[in-house]
Amino acid sequence: MADQAIPEELGQRERVFLPGRQGGPSTARRRKSVNVTVGVVTAGFAAVTMGMLLAGKPLPLALLPLVLGGAAFEWIRRHSLRTIDQEPYDEVELYENGLLGRAGGRQRHMLWREVTEYWVRAYEPPTKVTADGPEPTRSPGTKAVFLRASDSDFEVMLSGLEAGGDLMAVAAERITAELLPGALAQLRAGRTLAFGPLSLDAAGIHRGGRSVGWGELDAVVESPGSRIAVRDATGKESLHTRASELPSPALFHALARQAQADHSAG
Repeated sequence: MADQAIPEELGQRERVFLPGRQGGPSTARRRKSVNVTVGVVTAGFAAVTMGMLLAGKPLPLALLPLVLGGAAFEWIRRHSLRTIDQEPYDEVELYENGLLGRAGGRQRHMLWREVTEYWVRAYEPPTKVTADGPEPTRSPGTKAVFLRASDSDFEVMLSGLEAGGDLMAVAAERITAELLPGALAQLRAGRTLAFGPLSLDAAGIHRGGRSVGWGELDAVVESPGSRIAVRDATGKESLHTRASELPSPALFHALARQAQADHSAG
């Protein structure tokens, strides 16, 4: 891919996260595979055409395999590349003020201050058209989805990156630093803040009519089975949800800690 200008607003580059083996073939490798496969098949059609011409077949008839077959596989190539390029980024550069993602022929950036919430979710790959029928573009895995108020989502293929967990930890910390002051001000002003099926307010944490007050809260913990659980002072996990249903979990944890501290101080 030709180099593109890096926006100055990203600041200093700190680290590059490249595709890892656990995520299967990278976007770049799969794009190359599609191009090579279609090139080989098209060369085969050209050989058939040449053979027909040498056998004395009329030119229009001899060209049919090349024209029709070549057109069909060119459509497959374009469709496959377009599908692959719509996947989450599997080459990501970490900057002091955000992320820059690369996949195939595209490059896009995201700033921490633009993010309104983020999710970590399972990723089910789309399918691409092949000579053998529809096939997934890559292995299933885990992706991070960063939502922005003024632009489309920014997605990263976490399980496709070497040290994807490190990237997510840094992103969560810096996004939380951006969002926490405003969210905490809303909470202290009496607002209720929703985090998927859980919510926070001045009284405590709630879900579906059940609550754990700040004075009763022991901790918010990650339980077996990818769950987020709210544990009360008796040790009981009174409220829980799947981790994939909780947006911005680092922000949720930070707000809960601060609200509990405010309650204790009051």
